[in-house]
Amino acid sequence: MRTALVGDSNYSEFEVLNDFLTGKGFQVHWVKSGPDVVEAFGDLQPQLVILDALIPGLTGLKVCQQIRKLPGGEQTKTVLLSKVYRQFQKQYESRQKVGVDAYSEKPVNVAELEKLIQSLLPGEAPPQPERSPDTKPAPVPEPETRRRLGVAGNLADTPFPKLLYFLHKFRRTGALRVAHEHISKVIYLREGNPIFVTSNLSNESLGRFMVQRGMITLEQYNSSLERMLTTGRQHGAVLLEMGVLTSHQLYEALEAQIKEKILRIFAWDDGEYEFRAGSFQIDESVQLRIPTLSIILEGIRRFYQLSRLERYFNEYKNQRLVRETGSVLDNGALVLRPHEAKFVRLIDGDRTVGKIIARSNLSLTETFQTLYFLLLTDVIRFVGDPGFASRGEREQAVYVEQRKQRHDDLRRRAEDREGAAQNRLTAFRRAVARLFETIDKKDYYQLFEIPPDASTDQVKIAYHNLTNRYHPFDLYNEADEVLKAKSDGIFRTLSEAYETLIDAARRREYDRLRAEKKAPPPAAPRATVEAPPEVFEFDRELDLAKPAAAPEEKTDSPDIEWDVAAELSAPGDEDVHVKLEDFDERRRDDPLREADEVTASMANLLKSELLFQQGEDALHDRNFVEAKRAFNEALELSPNEAEYFAYLGWATYTENPQDAEAVRQGRDLLERAISINPGLDNAYTFLGLLELQQGAKNRAREYFEKAVQYNPENERALSELKKLEVG
Repeated sequence: MRTALVGDSNYSEFEVLNDFLTGKGFQVHWVKSGPDVVEAFGDLQPQLVILDALIPGLTGLKVCQQIRKLPGGEQTKTVLLSKVYRQFQKQYESRQKVGVDAYSEKPVNVAELEKLIQSLLPGEAPPQPERSPDTKPAPVPEPETRRRLGVAGNLADTPFPKLLYFLHKFRRTGALRVAHEHISKVIYLREGNPIFVTSNLSNESLGRFMVQRGMITLEQYNSSLERMLTTGRQHGAVLLEMGVLTSHQLYEALEAQIKEKILRIFAWDDGEYEFRAGSFQIDESVQLRIPTLSIILEGIRRFYQLSRLERYFNEYKNQRLVRETGSVLDNGALVLRPHEAKFVRLIDGDRTVGKIIARSNLSLTETFQTLYFLLLTDVIRFVGDPGFASRGEREQAVYVEQRKQRHDDLRRRAEDREGAAQNRLTAFRRAVARLFETIDKKDYYQLFEIPPDASTDQVKIAYHNLTNRYHPFDLYNEADEVLKAKSDGIFRTLSEAYETLIDAARRREYDRLRAEKKAPPPAAPRATVEAPPEVFEFDRELDLAKPAAAPEEKTDSPDIEWDVAAELSAPGDEDVHVKLEDFDERRRDDPLREADEVTASMANLLKSELLFQQGEDALHDRNFVEAKRAFNEALELSPNEAEYFAYLGWATYTENPQDAEAVRQGRDLLERAISINPGLDNAYTFLGLLELQQGAKNRAREYFEKAVQYNPENERALSELKKLEVG
């Protein structure tokens, strides 16, 4: 195995180099100062040395000169990294003079570095077995990172918004069935856009939906159910016949109902999916065209809250983001709101996630949601991890844990070699305290310790050195909250000074004011320890001073694609007619669907729905005996209806909340409802109220939060959460 020696004081840069070199078959060793590089070289005799030009103790150029004089130094290939590498290369082109074989940029550009190493250390081609002229060459295996999405799978492996996006991207026509626990839904698509959705949940039926939205009254709903029983006509037709709705209002109700059925799927952490390509026949009166991109964005905004997205982005805060050309944003398929478009302009290929978040004009939650949406829809990508968009939550958790473990091991070995981590932390604390107390008395040139006529390169080098000194990655994570806050304050001031001095127009204005002695010194940095919880939870993890790492560039081959053999990449003439009853066997047992004819089972379900309404009325009047009777009779007709169990459980508990047996029975029935339909927000709300009244505030809060997760508009759960926060 070939050996590589990396000399760099910045852990984040080493982290990128280590991942890259290890993948290329090198055994990697890391040291953090120039003298240590020279010492380690004699022991390791590496084939490759990669050095930071500004490595502490002995500059990179001098290290290269000394290595060249050591045994084996003439054969070793050396690469020097610098933010101003082109100037270095121009000034020191001769290997005879400084012993440098190649120059590359910082932050690390892995794509460029790979080309350099290939030219410096060309790998030996593996021996090829002899074969006759008629023998066909063996097929070239696909890259290990490529993963195919088939016609069936699990939503924990393939996020639902990503699944919808691919169906939209390839303009698929067919039926997508998704199932979670006892819930089953079928989304019918035409050229990648949903036109109709079916569900086996009675509370997602058209009538119930319109009652919940205030489009019709409960009395009108009950009357329409009775007419459906006697006439056998569709619910929408009955409502039109009754004069309750106009055709336009019915269309709006159907559109909102279809969207809501799809949006609720975004709350699922897992579930099975299956896609069947083909044409299908659905009554034109119930077909609508729902724009896929808009519903993906709305689903992320509603159901991907901060806690759900933090686990994705915390491991990427120091990686750069870059815009993709020819995306849905470029071709006009997606139009962002003005404040979102302003945010997207921050993504320029140079800024890291941390810096984008620090400058974002959106809230932290909105920032995460927008980034997640843009990543999933191929508008932007991580420079170093094209697989982010395709990983499901389970796969992402494993990836993050492995990455974190690898980084922890590297850091632990580095600290063992250092042997004086605590002393360095003490020195860091003293240095930060000294500068924090005097920074408001310095102008920008004094702060950077450079002359007023300093060049742009001098400004960049000074900024790099100061941010590494006062906001170092390894020490920052070991600091307490007060030290972190001071370090953050200094970093903000350094960044403000850098942006002023690096911009010619702003620098001239600053120099003019300085000459007139009107230029104020830098404002005293704010050491804000207390912050809104939503922002503080993420920001306290950020290392904004860390130079933007440039991990491996994405190759031309996609890391994820539809399985062409499974006919998911493009529609074709071979598409066959999809028979709805064959695709979803439960469809015939789901008689509340408006497009079906009324059958005997539908009559039973309509009767159970009328009984449920009677139970609700009785529960409202606190007639618990009548409420329980109605709910039990409804369950006899529809024994798998989760909402009926939930209301029966709540009626059982509220009839006698002081009785331990009533509490147990009520809790069991509510948990039974959740086992049937894990997305039933009312069941979580009832459980939260039960636990709250029993004195278990923490458990109550968890149930209320779960209710809001599945239905962000659940007013009762939101109200109870606010009360708990105040209390």
